[in-house]
Amino acid sequence: MKTSVYELLEPLENGEETLKKITLREPKAGEMRGLKSVKVLESDSNSLNVLLERITTPILTKQQIESLCFTDLINLHMEIISFFQLRDSQIAIPEP
Repeated sequence: MKTSVYELLEPLENGEETLKKITLREPKAGEMRGLKSVKVLESDSNSLNVLLERITTPILTKQQIESLCFTDLINLHMEIISFFQLRDSQIAIPEP
């Protein structure tokens, strides 16, 4: 399973601690429940925010996600999308 560590440009308050880094992990099928794959791949903000709540460590709440600076939010969304890119070994190239 792939993971990615993202360093926030603007740290978040999380109780008594300050979050400076967020770890994202590649979503499993169950974490996609209720989401339309097409919406996720089209970078639909609402769908990606729901997914962020499910695949981050520490777990981010909806309120924390909504309080992220826009640049951090977009970068986290791009990290999610990168999990769905096909790896070279998965691309079948037909022989001539």
